[in-house]
Amino acid sequence: MERLLDDVSFHAARRTGDTITIDAEFVDATLAGIAGDDNLSALHPVTRSEVFERILGIILPVFVIVLVGYFYARRVKPDMAAVNQISMTILAPALIFLGAGEQGLQHRRKRAR
Repeated sequence: MERLLDDVSFHAARRTGDTITIDAEFVDATLAGIAGDDNLSALHPVTRSEVFERILGIILPVFVIVLVGYFYARRVKPDMAAVNQISMTILAPALIFLGAGEQGLQHRRKRAR
C-alpha cells in the first residue's frame, strides 16, 4: 500500500481538488517494477531477532551509562550545582537549536524531492 500511494501522497498538496481514481490499471502501472522483481527481500519485513538486536543495540548502552552514573554518584557524592548550571545554560539551548535545525533540514529535503 505504501508503494502504491507514495507518489499520490507526495504530490497531494499540488493536486488540491483533483480526483484520483485508483483502479486496476493504476495499480498495475505503479507496481509493475515490483511485481516483476523476483528479489523482494527489500520489501520483506525484518525478523523478531533483528528487531530485538536493533533495540538492544540502542537501549543497552543507555542503561549501562545510567548505571555507571548511579554507582558513581552513590560512591563519590559529587556536587551537581555546576553540572546543572552548565546543562541549563549551554547544553539545553544547544539541544533545542540542534533539533530545530534538523527539522528545517528534513523539511527542505522533502520539498527538494
